[in-house]
Amino acid sequence: MAKAKKLPSGNWRVQVFVGVEDGKRKYMSFTAESKWEAEYQASQYARNRKERKNVMNITVGEAVTRYIDSKDGVISPATIRGYRSIQINGLKNLRDIKLKDLTNETIQQQIRAKMKTHSPKSVLNEHGLLTAALNMFYPEFRINVSLPQKKKRPQTVPTDAQIKELLALAKGKDIELPIMLAAMGSLREGEIAALLVEDIMKDGIRVNKDMVRNQYQKWEIKGTPKSDAGNRIAPLPDKVIQMLKEHVKGKSNQDRIFKMNPEGIYDRYKKLKQQCGMDKCRFHDLRHYYASVAHLIGVPDQYIMLNGGWKDKGTLQQIYQHTLIDHEEEESMKITGHFETLLDTKEEKSE
Repeated sequence: MAKAKKLPSGNWRVQVFVGVEDGKRKYMSFTAESKWEAEYQASQYARNRKERKNVMNITVGEAVTRYIDSKDGVISPATIRGYRSIQINGLKNLRDIKLKDLTNETIQQQIRAKMKTHSPKSVLNEHGLLTAALNMFYPEFRINVSLPQKKKRPQTVPTDAQIKELLALAKGKDIELPIMLAAMGSLREGEIAALLVEDIMKDGIRVNKDMVRNQYQKWEIKGTPKSDAGNRIAPLPDKVIQMLKEHVKGKSNQDRIFKMNPEGIYDRYKKLKQQCGMDKCRFHDLRHYYASVAHLIGVPDQYIMLNGGWKDKGTLQQIYQHTLIDHEEEESMKITGHFETLLDTKEEKSE
């Protein structure tokens, strides 16, 4: 390490050799009031420069692996599981490229190749992980590529008649209450599967957990729901609360209400939905039904968000506020009826 030299001004300066450019030696200078401080700044720079050089020699695959490892136990198990899948199966054309050799052209080629066999969502997920890893290890690299547009899935909302038929088919079965909790309380499969007896409240059900697959594909309960907004008490009809209490008789407070995991809930639901014209309706679409009914009967958005565990109004409006098919004519008549009255008023005045 170069030693500090005293300047005529009384300050101390250290010059660190950084390379040759246009045949000339280049130096980085560090000046401070004391010799110790100048040498310390220079040594820190030299050490960081060496570490940076080492990092730039790791591959994209190594950067992604180190990024995932750093987040394990910090972010949700489901997210880590998705990352591990990409780590194993994705980024095939980029894995062995060193960070120092990475270019936007190679990233764009990876996107183009991936689009031939995978959905836009898969491409975007893979790109999101790559971006996060580069932000950690190569923050000065500016990604400038074109990404595919995510395809919007047509939203499906079951009708009142379909829900009645679905509940009739489910009556007395172990899927009956989970369907009620989704359609009348806006709970997700994972939230339902994680419920404990102690979560049954006087006016509803407490939602503060989620059952998800971890990176090893095993179901586990994590102590938080899908989002912060998911922590809530979901109001339920008295009849549903009484049915829940009857269902858990003989169980202790720490017992789970249902033995099913999210996959089991969906499998049972799937067998019934096909019998009532709901083939395209996922179990999650029962939440769409809840939000649409609440919106239709005039419940303010902030209460729908609070009761259903939605984080922001934009999400609610974009995804969950869909018109129920069996109420379309009724609502249309309200609009046309208003204008009919307006026209009648004008005609009376003209006479």
